[in-house]
Amino acid sequence: SNLDDKHITFADHVAHVIVPHTNDKQITKDDCNRRDVSALDEKELGLNCEKIVQWVLYHTQNKTSQSISQSNSFDHFIGACESENSTSILQRARICDEWNYCERMSEISIHRTEVSERRDENSRQYDILDPAYRHDPALLPQRSNMDDNERHLNAAELFALGSVWYLPHSASTSIVDRFDPSSGVKPQRLNVGDMNRTVFWGDYFRIHFNPRRFTETNRFDWGSKFEDGHAGRSGQSFNKNSDDVNAKPGLVVARDDDAGYLVINKPPNVPVHPTVDNLLENVATSIGRCLWNERKDAILTGEYAFNHTTTKPREDAHSSSNSTIQYAQNSKTKRRRQKKEPLVYVATPQRLDQNTSGLLVVASKKSFAAYFAKLLRTKTSGQLISGGAGRNSTTDIEDISFTLASKSKSPCGVHKSYRCLVCIMPKTKLSEDSGTVHTGSVKTEVERLRKYQTKGTLIRHFLEPSIRAPKRFLSTIPAGVDDAESWAECLLKIAKVGDVCTVVGNAPSDSLARDLWGMHGKPNETCAVAELEIELLTGRTHQIRGQLAAMNFPLVGDVQYGGAVPSSSTLWQKNYGNKQNPDREIQ
Repeated sequence: SNLDDKHITFADHVAHVIVPHTNDKQITKDDCNRRDVSALDEKELGLNCEKIVQWVLYHTQNKTSQSISQSNSFDHFIGACESENSTSILQRARICDEWNYCERMSEISIHRTEVSERRDENSRQYDILDPAYRHDPALLPQRSNMDDNERHLNAAELFALGSVWYLPHSASTSIVDRFDPSSGVKPQRLNVGDMNRTVFWGDYFRIHFNPRRFTETNRFDWGSKFEDGHAGRSGQSFNKNSDDVNAKPGLVVARDDDAGYLVINKPPNVPVHPTVDNLLENVATSIGRCLWNERKDAILTGEYAFNHTTTKPREDAHSSSNSTIQYAQNSKTKRRRQKKEPLVYVATPQRLDQNTSGLLVVASKKSFAAYFAKLLRTKTSGQLISGGAGRNSTTDIEDISFTLASKSKSPCGVHKSYRCLVCIMPKTKLSEDSGTVHTGSVKTEVERLRKYQTKGTLIRHFLEPSIRAPKRFLSTIPAGVDDAESWAECLLKIAKVGDVCTVVGNAPSDSLARDLWGMHGKPNETCAVAELEIELLTGRTHQIRGQLAAMNFPLVGDVQYGGAVPSSSTLWQKNYGNKQNPDREIQ
């Protein structure tokens, strides 16, 4: 980009900033390609990361133009920075207190570890706490940042939420290399501890000033037991620090701290992992925050630091007759003690899509994460080896019918079953007068589903390698593609076809359609919906959604794969613009 003319640009809800020089000096291309910034020391600029974010928020909240080209506007902001209101000041103070408290806890753990183990300086690996576990997103505004009726997120809240990314000017030799992904130089996510970091002209910021929020996450207690639909209220609590009878609903179905796992009943509309603009509102971070809250008292008393770093001696340590073997075992145990896990460890070897609910295994120890990941790999590889037909088969997906033999069943004992609601779309074709004519029926399409069930058909597609969504699922790999081996094989079975309900033709059907599609519109081709039970044999991104859509049975409400009409489309405005409540959520 031409940095002579532009220092900040807006794209959707993201601001891209190249830090300008102050004192009415423009940045030239030669300046940006020069790594020596010693002439512009900290005193001259007097800027930190928080000021840059405040500058972006100043323009977004005051509805300025989409491009700020004059650096004097930046000088004006720095010279006469807006005074924050009392709410912002209090929120900033609270967030900083959360951060500083966790810093003190980490220091206590480090100190106790040093005293108890007295290890060599070169072998110390201190306990650290992930920045994601230090802040409670339930204390942030629970609506969109751009909602006129709600307070905007301030700079400190954006740092806490993980919505600010940074790449220093000195990270590469030229402005071109710095924005070339192949160079290996990537922005890093900033946290509250970085707010006072000094910045220099030419530094790059990516600020998600209106981050996506997943506030459904904050409705639950991720450390309490799920029981009879009243988890966290009448159920037993795993959270020792929680004795509130009015606690939020719990989600933990099973937990074993010795083995290092939890099984949770994941709610819908919650991502499993952090997103690029939201570090806090997801499954992994929520579980980690609960584990941290449980361990704070133990860290203060020193119990956690001691137990966390000491390996129990072998019971037969003195019964061995071979002193050489015993010495080797003791040496290995000593080396193991020098490696320290973080204060809180959370991993998600199993994944569910954001809108999918159901049981999810979460690891709280590295050993279990590796063990469970190996189980899933064994399951997948066993199915692929026994799948039949081969990757290069040209057989149409409609004709493939592989009955799994007993030897093809995975020995790992992990079986995945999903329930979903799909659209029934009778196939259509264009008539001679260019009109659209239905050539199939709901009955025909439902019979096709039941045929898959009764024959035990192994349904197979191949997933095109791509980081973008929606994914592309094809029954065969196209001829002539580069690196055909990178197309992932996807296998599933339809275990059960349940109830079928019409969504057109009468008042009850129309009412059901409104309830099902909510804020989105029903595709015109959809005449009915059917409930399916799916057995997933491989675990690929968007696999159920993509494979069923490829078979002309997209999931109800799935905009990306044809199961709903997005509310922003012209078709939705024409058919549903004045007929549906825009505030209604997808059921």
